[in-house]
Amino acid sequence: MKMKINLKLSCCILFLLQFIFSTGTAQVKDFQLWTDISVKKDLSKHWELSYEQNLRFGSNAGRLDKSYSNLTAGYKITKFLKIDGMYRFVIRNKPDYISYGHTFAFDATLKQKYDPFRFSVRNRLLYKFSDIRSSDNGRIPQRYYRTKLEIGFKTKKFPLNPYFSAESFLFLPIGETPYFDALRATAGLEYALNKHNIVDCYWMNEWGFNTADAEDLYILGVSYSYMF
Repeated sequence: MKMKINLKLSCCILFLLQFIFSTGTAQVKDFQLWTDISVKKDLSKHWELSYEQNLRFGSNAGRLDKSYSNLTAGYKITKFLKIDGMYRFVIRNKPDYISYGHTFAFDATLKQKYDPFRFSVRNRLLYKFSDIRSSDNGRIPQRYYRTKLEIGFKTKKFPLNPYFSAESFLFLPIGETPYFDALRATAGLEYALNKHNIVDCYWMNEWGFNTADAEDLYILGVSYSYMF
């Protein structure tokens, strides 16, 4: 019962934030195309390992802006709770130079099923190092606390599994007051080709605010996952 109450409260908070910022305050708006391929292996009943390669095209999907390479190790504590540690190598294609960065993230994800619905809450603490070779601040991490809520629909009689998610970005500047600087809302469809192969197509809106370089992004995403 306590978990149900916390889940409902978290949903209300995020949807309220979405309503407040859904009009967007950023001056820059862009359509982007995101693609990724991932491979996941269950090492045991509790441990799993995954690799993901992600390409993000901006400037109305006409220019490769970013490339992400993620390596993640996960541990299933219980049927409902999983923790993950992720390392990400980032290449950014900036107007005048190529930027390299590292990201470290630690996740705790709660999942609950009420057939045919699936609910999850992911809490992520993230440390991002940007421009490590081209900036004096490259060794100073940007810290974020991100909360993502997802509601999905899954049944064996229906091959397409729709889902909706909302995610908030709480920036944790060193020595300053934390503040939200982005919010995402995503609607997508998963299609399981078989028990090993999954294709996912989604539409995402990301609204930026409270920063000088904030952007509003409209994103079409396609991903492919192989699990074994």
